Amino acid sequence: MEGLQIRQGTVYRKKEDGSEFVLINHNPMQLQSLLLRRNGAAWDCSAPELIAVDTLIEIRKSGDYEELGDMTSGDFKKLVETLLKADSLPEDHRELVEKL
Repeated sequence: MEGLQIRQGTVYRKKEDGSEFVLINHNPMQLQSLLLRRNGAAWDCSAPELIAVDTLIEIRKSGDYEELGDMTSGDFKKLVETLLKADSLPEDHRELVEKL
C-alpha cells in the first residue's frame, strides 16, 4: 500500500441531477467508507451508507459524477462530530470514526 493516499471529506456531485455526497474513509484496512448525502444545506448524518472500495472505483470511473474536492479540515471535523452524535452510526463503525 506504498504511496496510497487516503483523502477525507471528498465531495462528489451527480452531473444528472446535482445531488451531492461526501465520503468519510473511516476503515481503510477493510477498504470501507461512509457515504453521507447532502440534505439541503447540511449533510444527512441520519442515514450513513457503508460502501466498499469497488463502489468508489465505479463512481469515479462512471463519468456520472464530478469531484468537487475535499472539505476543509475544520468542516470535516464538524461533520465527524455531528456524525458521532447521530444514533444512526452503527456501533462497530463508531470506534473507527472516533479515531479520525
